[in-house]
Amino acid sequence: MLVAEILRDNYPDISVTIVDAKSSGPGLQFVRLFYQGAPYDFSKIKDSIRWELAHRMNQKFVPDLDFVYDNTIESAKKIEDALRAIL
Repeated sequence: MLVAEILRDNYPDISVTIVDAKSSGPGLQFVRLFYQGAPYDFSKIKDSIRWELAHRMNQKFVPDLDFVYDNTIESAKKIEDALRAIL
């Protein structure tokens, strides 16, 4: 996944893992990226990530990116803890 490579190459201090990506619209106009790790405000670097994507992709348009924190692991742990408490 190109965004994960860009984060690894250009932002080594950001420790996240892209776990899923969903696109909508024709031609990848919008991509929602779900990530795990420490929550991070990607709005600060989103434009530079898109700029780097433009240089690595062979497409007419670069998709708009939306980063969403995936808290599945934390939610599962809370459910597991609640079940252990009542059993």
